[in-house]
Amino acid sequence: QIDYQLQAGPGVGRHLIQRTNLVFNAELGGNYQMQNFEGGHDTFFFYYRVAEDLRWNITPKLSIDEKVEYTPQWDDVSQYKLRAEANLRYQLLDNLSLILSVIDVYDTRVPPGVDQNDLQVRSSLGVRF
Repeated sequence: QIDYQLQAGPGVGRHLIQRTNLVFNAELGGNYQMQNFEGGHDTFFFYYRVAEDLRWNITPKLSIDEKVEYTPQWDDVSQYKLRAEANLRYQLLDNLSLILSVIDVYDTRVPPGVDQNDLQVRSSLGVRF
């Protein structure tokens, strides 16, 4: 029932670990979200954002990266979103890789009849230009 949604926001981050094969970052920020529903009804929310991401190059051809983002609503912390993503990448050629991704999104603010948890598992081919 959402015609469109816009989400944007600034943040500030820091490299906590930075090695040749391992990088770990943390971030604090905010997200502004606008949703336009069928019939012209709009909602506007502001969320805090606490996030981290990690990339580990296990071998020259195999790497894993993950991201976790927690975004509580600024005026009601019982309303929040939690997003976790992990990608396993295998380099097939110099510019072609096989990727296995697992993404889990949990949202406390969903319409009736919609599951709060959305788990996605996908495989893809990545092309680097």
